[in-house]
Amino acid sequence: MLRFILRRLGAGLINLFVFATVLFFIAQILIPGDFVSQFAEAYQSQAERQAALQQMRENLGLARPLYVQYFDWISHLARGNLGHSYWGQPVTALVAQFLPPTLIVFLTGTLIAFFIGQWLGKLTAWRMPRLLRGSLIFGAVSLYTSFPPWLAFLVVYALGLHIGLTSAGSGVRLNDPYAVLQKSWSKAGFTLDPSLVMLRMLLVMILVALIVFVLNEMERRRARTWRMPGWLFALLLAAGSLAGWFLVGIGPMAMLVAKAAALPILTYTLLSFGETMLIMRTNMADTKYEDYILAARAKGLPEHIVRDKHAARNALLPVLSNFVVSLPYLLTGIVILEQAVNWPGMGNALFRSMASQDMPVVMGMLVIVGLVSMLARLILDLASFVLDPRIRTRQTFSGGFE
Repeated sequence: MLRFILRRLGAGLINLFVFATVLFFIAQILIPGDFVSQFAEAYQSQAERQAALQQMRENLGLARPLYVQYFDWISHLARGNLGHSYWGQPVTALVAQFLPPTLIVFLTGTLIAFFIGQWLGKLTAWRMPRLLRGSLIFGAVSLYTSFPPWLAFLVVYALGLHIGLTSAGSGVRLNDPYAVLQKSWSKAGFTLDPSLVMLRMLLVMILVALIVFVLNEMERRRARTWRMPGWLFALLLAAGSLAGWFLVGIGPMAMLVAKAAALPILTYTLLSFGETMLIMRTNMADTKYEDYILAARAKGLPEHIVRDKHAARNALLPVLSNFVVSLPYLLTGIVILEQAVNWPGMGNALFRSMASQDMPVVMGMLVIVGLVSMLARLILDLASFVLDPRIRTRQTFSGGFE
């Protein structure tokens, strides 16, 4: 298994290198102008303007040949240094500030969307009234193919303005990424940095998820036939995270963050669950008449046992594969979504940096997206190793992995 992990990790690093290289040249070649072009109107005479801009380019290193800029950037990247923004801030610090809000929406929404999608997929593929099944499929397709800003506008209008689900307003200042929280934050007298609160929230959620997963595996190995339902896993994760936030002393602040994140998470879930539902439904429909399903029914097992423990388990691996492969597209969607609902994540930072052509920040954000995709692919390979016995059999007979 170690050889398998090392090979997949090596392949992922090579793909990440190619991804970063292609992005660097595309961004530098296709986008007209550069960072200093925005200061051209500050000078009256043509000669003064050209001299000042040229001096700025030399100070920032933009006057060097493109290949020299690339080798300098890639060498820093290989050492884990994302460089500095043209405004002087380290890109790593900016990523640390903007990444926690994005991960809160992305991880929470992804988990909810996956559970809802696979649950509705197996229900619509089994036995369900035709009218209800058709309505669910139509709704899933409509939401999945919706334009993110349009759907975000509908959700904000229906829930944010009329129900008051969140305190997020429409006037978020780009130079203050946490303006969406500042009013309620200062009114409550909180002094801890919002990005630090969100990071602690994430760490608590990940720790609780690992604990629940380990307990589930221990009980499954002991009882052999027991398997934790998805709804129970989600309930334990939510309750454990809430308790953990208060235990580490960020409970009231975490509740404000959760309230502000409600609309982005809801919108992202509506955009994401449809694909999982449709793929799960297709795979479940293909397994309904397999021999092992007929054998399970012949044993007299209840229909829900046949559906959940036989058909759904075998249909889940292709769903996981497609789900992980689509993560980069989901990350792209959430970048657009954050801008639409005024959530202070990487989307706002990316749009602001692209508008000013602050390319170190743009490249740093995109490299993080590529890194997350690589790690997700590695996790998928490990899940495939656990769930698919054919991979372990191939290792036994071939002495490695193809």
